[in-house]
Amino acid sequence: MISCSLDRDLRVWQRDTGVFQKKYDLSSFTNENVSAIKLGKTEGMLFLGSKDMNVYLIDVQRGKLCVVYEGHWSRVTSIYTLPGKDILVTLSESNIKVWDLEYDECIKNMNDHNSLIVYCAISHKDSQLIVTISQSLEYKEWNYVTGDVVKQCTINIDTFVESTPRHDQEPNTNFSEVQSQMTDRDEALRVEKKNVNIVACHVSENDLAFIAVDTNKIIIYSLQTNEVICIFNSY
Repeated sequence: MISCSLDRDLRVWQRDTGVFQKKYDLSSFTNENVSAIKLGKTEGMLFLGSKDMNVYLIDVQRGKLCVVYEGHWSRVTSIYTLPGKDILVTLSESNIKVWDLEYDECIKNMNDHNSLIVYCAISHKDSQLIVTISQSLEYKEWNYVTGDVVKQCTINIDTFVESTPRHDQEPNTNFSEVQSQMTDRDEALRVEKKNVNIVACHVSENDLAFIAVDTNKIIIYSLQTNEVICIFNSY
């Protein structure tokens, strides 16, 4: 297992025992903070994303810089490799770049999102499609070969309205008072939803999105029916 701190301190751990094995100083490769790492296909190779807007392929064991991937306009936020393919996907805020690792060149540059991308993965339905979800609830499926967006929508969390009476409601409470409390609560939910941002996300094989938002809630959302299944509150 490999971990890396912002100040370029890379450490290797034995995964089954948790024993620390070795430490590497990455300051010779970049003077800026490390913002993302991803293991390469061969042993000892590591993709390193930096605040300096570059992605570095380094041979950790030999301490050798192999390739520098340049062109992002801001810090690199995430790095992904596609299983079985010589393709690298790098993210910088809302910008997506696709790299051909055989020729070490950028083959696609995508700027279709309007906010920070918080999720990126290959589609469970089509190996040529990449699924991305942004902080502002944008969902997109795009072909990394052609660069075409084949599906896009906004995750609509307004499909869930918590309009049932509270379980702690007194039995003899006047109906008009209950209705007023429900209306106030629903209005508060609508105001909250307008300002919500995704902080983390994962999509399962059955197209269920598990979305953590910045209002201390976890939302389970169906991408097939475009509706909220349920919401968990975290405290």
